[in-house]
Amino acid sequence: MMKTLTVYYSSDIHGYVYGNADSTNGLLDCFAQIQKDGNTLILDGGDNLQGSPLASYLHDQADNQFLAEMMNRFGYDVVTLGNHDFNYGVDYQKTYLDRLHAKKTCINVCDDAGKPLYPFVVMTMENGLKVGIIGLVTDFVNVWEKAENLKGLQVNDAYDALVKTIDSVNACCDISIVIYHGGYEADLSTGNIVEKSGENCGYRIACNLPVDLLCTGHQHMPHDLIKINGTYTFQAANYGKKLGKVVLYIDDVHQIDHADFQWIEPRNDHQMIKDPMVETMDEKLNGWLNRPIAHLSMALTPRSYLDMAVHNNEIPVLINRIMSDCLDCPLSITSMANNIYGLKPEVTLHDLLMVYPYTNTLVKLELDGSTLLELIETNMDYLQYDNGAISINPRFEFPKKTHYNYDYYQGISFTLHIDAPKGNRVFDVKVLGEPLDLSKHYAIVTNSYRASGTGGFECIKKAKIIQRDDREFLDIILAYFAKHDRIDCQIAQPYIHIQTSDGSTIA
Repeated sequence: MMKTLTVYYSSDIHGYVYGNADSTNGLLDCFAQIQKDGNTLILDGGDNLQGSPLASYLHDQADNQFLAEMMNRFGYDVVTLGNHDFNYGVDYQKTYLDRLHAKKTCINVCDDAGKPLYPFVVMTMENGLKVGIIGLVTDFVNVWEKAENLKGLQVNDAYDALVKTIDSVNACCDISIVIYHGGYEADLSTGNIVEKSGENCGYRIACNLPVDLLCTGHQHMPHDLIKINGTYTFQAANYGKKLGKVVLYIDDVHQIDHADFQWIEPRNDHQMIKDPMVETMDEKLNGWLNRPIAHLSMALTPRSYLDMAVHNNEIPVLINRIMSDCLDCPLSITSMANNIYGLKPEVTLHDLLMVYPYTNTLVKLELDGSTLLELIETNMDYLQYDNGAISINPRFEFPKKTHYNYDYYQGISFTLHIDAPKGNRVFDVKVLGEPLDLSKHYAIVTNSYRASGTGGFECIKKAKIIQRDDREFLDIILAYFAKHDRIDCQIAQPYIHIQTSDGSTIA
């Protein structure tokens, strides 16, 4: 007789346990629509502790109990860790995990001796099915995270850890589920590999390993259920925008006959659901967020991605200025989030968290002129020239939006021959007004993410680290604001002269 297993799955909530940019209630309403029985599992793929105003507030208060209580109310059975769950350190992470009623699995996070801290979990359902659940997190945690936040831990290769574990799980369980805080390195419609960094290996898992259901995340690219070489797989929506639901129909020999899939989305919810705990937290959060923290001489208004990349903008000008001030370095490189927000003349903490939501720190690097040129050439891959018009390279839109991998400069200017071959498009580079010397060494400040070399900037790994500021950049900005009663903002000046190879000026 056919048995069913229902799985609800979320990932990359980033603290949005109620409400988000698209919905007043978000997950609060999604979970109000579901009914859980003895053959249902509710799973989460990690990244809950950082990445929203609420998550920032709870960390500021050094108390993540509200997040844990909401997850407990939603009825999560099993969770894994995401890379951002390490941002505030092991102790903060452990406090959160200890407060969760859910079981924890993340087999590639190990102690110093190499023993998994969160091994796989076996759940026995009401209908007798034994379900093995294996959690994994992208091992690029090692690339991005501060060493102090990984003290006492090893984050091992995710794929290799699964290879060593999956047979044991399948030997003792009827159904295997992998919760992977990582995404797909391939276009699922064609199988073409679109990413080779190693950050994501979901497609490789689906193609090569005997997994029944692979639930992914990390990329913030929701994808409907698809079957790849016998493995059902999908990617959850980010920020609690909707909840994925899979129903597996399993035959007498524990093979999946077929599967149904749907998204559980918030209903038309213009008013917040009456919930005393949420209302109390929302009042505290808004009081914390809406206090003024700085006064600017003018409003800073974002424009389109393309316009900002070509003409510069007042928002990255201010960010670079703060970075430069912090590490006393006139050359600075910064980037903006995928969703770019502006700043009003009276800046609130909420405004600032929307403009710069990351937990990056700052690094001052020493690099030679040839590496700096290579860095600029790499960055200019963002811009292309088609049919007489400048546009953004599609790879920054698909398979994932990565506009945060375009950099804005302070102290550097150059000419871009936009129709020239890649790697030979940047000319007449000036550093602080002087011609670039390929053999000279320059000091430049950037964020820790860019300094890691991810996003295609591997050449920056050749640079020498000469100074760090290990405060979160948000704290650095707040300290800068505290020193100034009023901040005189500068009108952004273009630093790229764009022309074609025949010398015709475009921008």
